[in-house]
Amino acid sequence: MIDRYVAYQDIHNLMASHIKKTGEPCSFHEALQKAISKKMYTTQKNVLKKRMNLSEEEFLNCIAHTQIDINYYNCTNHMYTDSRLIPSDLDVFAIKHLTYKEQVIHPHDCFDIHYVYSGKACLIFEEEVKLLSKGEICIMAPHSKYRIYTEDDESVVMTIYIRNSSFEQLFFDAFTKYDLISIFIRNVLHDSKGLSNYLLFQSENTNDMREIIQNIYIETNYKDSYSNQAVIEHTHLLFITILRNFKLVHSYKIFQNKKNDLFFEIVEYVQKNYQTVSMKELATKFHYNESYLSTLFIKYLGMNFTTIISQFKIDHAKSLLSETILPINEISDIVGYHNVDHFSRTFKKMNRCSPSEYRKKNRRC
Repeated sequence: MIDRYVAYQDIHNLMASHIKKTGEPCSFHEALQKAISKKMYTTQKNVLKKRMNLSEEEFLNCIAHTQIDINYYNCTNHMYTDSRLIPSDLDVFAIKHLTYKEQVIHPHDCFDIHYVYSGKACLIFEEEVKLLSKGEICIMAPHSKYRIYTEDDESVVMTIYIRNSSFEQLFFDAFTKYDLISIFIRNVLHDSKGLSNYLLFQSENTNDMREIIQNIYIETNYKDSYSNQAVIEHTHLLFITILRNFKLVHSYKIFQNKKNDLFFEIVEYVQKNYQTVSMKELATKFHYNESYLSTLFIKYLGMNFTTIISQFKIDHAKSLLSETILPINEISDIVGYHNVDHFSRTFKKMNRCSPSEYRKKNRRC
């Protein structure tokens, strides 16, 4: 079968024309059929002259000229699964959301990441309706049913799809460090019961994220033999940037219970004050019952409060042991153990070696 490609902008224009004439949106497949019947395709692949450091105008022009593989998508048997959304030679795929496409609520068996590149977007998630603004990024757990849409050409939403299997194999480690936010994200997005959920983040500084999104888009739509490895690296950087620069502001399942709407703040407070914080202090500061607060830590972080605090202290101690020449008694005090013997016993219990033995094996300075 001869290769055939249609430009993204042509599909966009066909959809815009259809809704102007009929008042109703059309599906992607319907627009594709119109493009075929009108012979709005080419057999030649576009060549991208510039891959990095694109201006916004250059990037949007790049999107307009992105080619859609007619032979791949012109299949009525395609379902909304990984094979439908992500080409077989990629673990990650990125698209620009089509403004005038028919919106259907459906589940994906992959991780969906939506980034509002410019303008605004509307998210409908089960019975919740939420307006998203420029710079916000939303991560959907697999099997979530939702739809997201824009209503004007100035609003641009970039969507990244990650295979469920690839997320576990390639990106899960980004959320396994002893960072409470990353633990929380991992547990929410990878709920063992497969429940629908999403996490919403926002940041005032969006330049870094825009550049990362651009790189992922270009590597997945203008592929060469290096693209899959490149996009994996860019996606790792995307998750690190979210953890480093973005504030977690909303989660569907948690906010169904209004009593839990301070839990993100509690997580951030513990992360900043783990050397001295106690459950009593948290309960008093955030107006919770201690017992109930304890159940939230287990429910959303997968471990009790005492274990979390101990792990934070010991992980910080391990970094200081390997990267500084500070005496062990000073390290003990820095991480919140004011009795060096207690620190040493706890360290050995969790690492099967003493602090001094650990330093000998892992010294970096």
